[in-house]
Amino acid sequence: MKLSLVTLAFAVVSCTHAPAPVADAGPTPRADTVQSCARLAALGCAEGVDASCVSTFDRIVSARLILIDPSCLAAAQSKADVRACGGVECK
Repeated sequence: MKLSLVTLAFAVVSCTHAPAPVADAGPTPRADTVQSCARLAALGCAEGVDASCVSTFDRIVSARLILIDPSCLAAAQSKADVRACGGVECK
């Protein structure tokens, strides 16, 4: 009797499927950093053209490594406006 219960328990456990692991794509970029990079690219700033702009800005803003105001950058109308926001050279 004990053997059949153990066998049954083992059969049930071995038949259950573990959920497939989900690959972590990393954190979702903040909307304001996406807009900032789009504005920098539109103005021809080298920082905005770089493929890693969003992830780099996201990391800088989240970690507060440099004081960058993404909303200021997103609203900039010229390279001078970008420079006035601070934290970006916009060459």
